[in-house]
Amino acid sequence: MLKILKKRDNLEYEFLPAALEISETPPSPLGKIIIWLIFSILAIAIIWACLGKVDEVAVATGKVIPDGRLKVVQTLEEGVITAIHVTEGQRVKEGDVLIELDSTMKNVEVQSLEKSLETAKLERDLLKKALLGEDIGKLVDEALLPDEVKDNLLRLTQLKDTQYTTEQRSLSLLVLQYEDQYNIEQSNVKKIEENLQLLREKEQNLKALIETGGVEAADLKKIEKNIEILEKEEKTYKELYEADAIAKKEWTDKLNELELAKKDYETQKAAVSQEKTTLELNWKNVNDQIKIMEKELGIQKITAEQAKSRLDEAKNGLNKIETQRGVSSMDLIVENDKKITALEGELEKARKSKQYQTLTSPVDGTIHGLASNTIGGVVTPAEPILTIVPDGTPLIVEATLLNKDVGFVEVNQETEVKFDTFSFQKYGTIKGKVEYISPDSVDDEKLGSVYKMKVKLEKNTINVDGKVNNISSGMSVSVEIKTGKRRIIEFFLDPIAKYAKDSIKVR
Repeated sequence: MLKILKKRDNLEYEFLPAALEISETPPSPLGKIIIWLIFSILAIAIIWACLGKVDEVAVATGKVIPDGRLKVVQTLEEGVITAIHVTEGQRVKEGDVLIELDSTMKNVEVQSLEKSLETAKLERDLLKKALLGEDIGKLVDEALLPDEVKDNLLRLTQLKDTQYTTEQRSLSLLVLQYEDQYNIEQSNVKKIEENLQLLREKEQNLKALIETGGVEAADLKKIEKNIEILEKEEKTYKELYEADAIAKKEWTDKLNELELAKKDYETQKAAVSQEKTTLELNWKNVNDQIKIMEKELGIQKITAEQAKSRLDEAKNGLNKIETQRGVSSMDLIVENDKKITALEGELEKARKSKQYQTLTSPVDGTIHGLASNTIGGVVTPAEPILTIVPDGTPLIVEATLLNKDVGFVEVNQETEVKFDTFSFQKYGTIKGKVEYISPDSVDDEKLGSVYKMKVKLEKNTINVDGKVNNISSGMSVSVEIKTGKRRIIEFFLDPIAKYAKDSIKVR
């Protein structure tokens, strides 16, 4: 019925004038449907944006590195490459020769130091043997040095020894001369002392004679005793004569004998006086001689002491020469020991430096980066020549985390690692876990202040078209860390809110 009515209305519109036909014809319902459809979609989108949530992801770019980093091979000194024994990607073992540098100058330096060290040791040994008075010729002959060097060392040692020997011989002769002179002076002192002792004994004897009166005084006493006896006898003879007991002649004879004895007494008394005078004179002479000789003894002792001083001085000079020779030799030996120690250190340093001209692998691993492939190229100290990835070194991702994301990332947080080498839409990603975030930021020329982050990979392989490929060091990656969820509407409202907030602050 409706169709019939609609058909009838359409026929009526067709017979109307064109203008009326347009105005009287009702609009098509398709437009309304489209409008309502658009409004419905917008409403659904707004509702979905308000209710729906999406993951917030912090993205950090970085690369795969060995855990513990690469082993960088460098040289300590500048050198010229003479041989390269490895290529990029080659496996090496610890101790394998990698690169050789020109060691010509190092060889010359080592040989020069070895000769200098041998010369210093020979000089020290020569000084020791010369100090002990041993033969040094055999030691020089056995030395592994040029003949010219050996001759110079021998002459130098002999010259030093000759100088000391000449001085020692001269002083030894002087000591002998002073010893003879001292002995003579001491002998003179002894002689004077002996003579002085004799004079003193003589003086004591004369003094004793003077005190006792001498020989004549003793005879005088004898005469006195004889006179006493004769006087008694004369008296007795006189009494006997007076008693007519004896003849007068006997008495007169005794009397004459007494008179004669008295005359002898007077004569002896004069002799005693003369003897005393003589003894006193002799005693005085002897006493004067003693004083003179005592002065001579004092002078002679001074002379002897002077001779002794000269002798001691000469002996001290001789001892000083001998001591000085020993000390000088010991000083030279000590100096040589110091020189030897210094040369040994320099030689060890030169040998080490020579060894450093041959660069060897510090670990078992794979050559990762070869900085120079040019024979004759010059390398400088501390310049990285090549790098080695050690065997068995686990791989980790070192990434750069932006300053705005660091507050939302924590250690042990799960991550998704996308490899630039392998399309993640086709080959997927590898899961990881945040192991480390640097405590302080570092400056990046392009990104500003950033933080270093390390991510441990769940596995070190990725499936590419059914083939398992190993993840290798140096691959660039993007690390995605889920930091939370956010309503979709917020992505549209946040810029508006931020703009509105900033516009309010603007003057």
